[in-house]
Amino acid sequence: MIRTERLDRLALRRSESRNRRSDAVHQQAVERAKQLLHLRAGIYCGDDLSEQLALTSASAKAQAQHLVTLRFSCEAWAFAFIREGVQRFPMEHTRFSKPLPGDNWWRHPKAPHVLEPNPAADSHPYPVELDLPAWTVRRDVDMRNWLLGFVGGIRIEAPETMRDEHQAKARAILDAYGHSEE
Repeated sequence: MIRTERLDRLALRRSESRNRRSDAVHQQAVERAKQLLHLRAGIYCGDDLSEQLALTSASAKAQAQHLVTLRFSCEAWAFAFIREGVQRFPMEHTRFSKPLPGDNWWRHPKAPHVLEPNPAADSHPYPVELDLPAWTVRRDVDMRNWLLGFVGGIRIEAPETMRDEHQAKARAILDAYGHSEE
């Protein structure tokens, strides 16, 4: 299984030659790690070897069955930041909003601006879709921190579990400041 650890959790370990895998097995693992690096949103690779193998050994069409679509809509300032970071996610698993009438913002020539924007009166008119490994949607802390970093600049729409989690975190932040819904 491909796995990452925080640097502060790593310790030097003695290498024993009898536990070393063959060059061929090692090379297969390196190739799988490259595929996972391309497909994921952060350094977290999940904790299930069968999920990793299903995602990395599948054809591009079959990979779609192992990905979950994260959909959120953005305010203009958040969308400006997100659409310029086109290397964060695989281009083939990313979809951005088309511009609203009258928008004249710069866009990366290879960025997939294919989604119809929400109505101009919507507070978050620019939708974004990212196809991510299921483990990223379930447990990736870095992905959640990235999303929370946009504060109210994004509104998560799907999956519902991630939307509910985002709302709960927003409520917890308000509660920490003594805000209550009355």
